[in-house]
Amino acid sequence: PADFKSQSHTLSLFAERLLVPTVFLVAGYDRQWYAIASPDPTLDNQKYDNTIATIGVQYSY
Repeated sequence: PADFKSQSHTLSLFAERLLVPTVFLVAGYDRQWYAIASPDPTLDNQKYDNTIATIGVQYSY
């Protein structure tokens, strides 16, 4: 529809640390924001956010 607007933003961070020559400890963080705006009065303007955190061990050969 006309004048319907949506925005999204993402912030991502990633870190890696060598434990031994072929093994890494990894960590990540993502923060996401969404905003929806509509001129239709029956639809609510809405905002959402998500947080995603990851941690793991990576093997490289």
